[in-house]
Amino acid sequence: MDRSSLEALIRWLEIWSAIFGVIVVIGVAGESFFGIRLLWNNWKLQRLQAGENARLLEDVAEANARVAEAERETAEANLEIAKLTTPRRLLPERIASILLRSA
Repeated sequence: MDRSSLEALIRWLEIWSAIFGVIVVIGVAGESFFGIRLLWNNWKLQRLQAGENARLLEDVAEANARVAEAERETAEANLEIAKLTTPRRLLPERIASILLRSA
């Protein structure tokens, strides 16, 4: 290779080096820009999810309170049913007392 062809090759390599340098700068800037946006939006999403989780926990607590109330009412109703379906008997002493009062 002679001097002129080496100088031409060096100019061509300098041009391509500059082009790829610009591409690298654009890539780093893009990565920085979108990385920051990614972090920011991820943070916003986490805040939204934390709020939704808090609301869901409140809903579960309210549902558990309603379940407890319903279970209490069911127990009361079962007690009333048991009282109403229990066979009733009069003891002989009670029968005698009722008969004596009515006589």
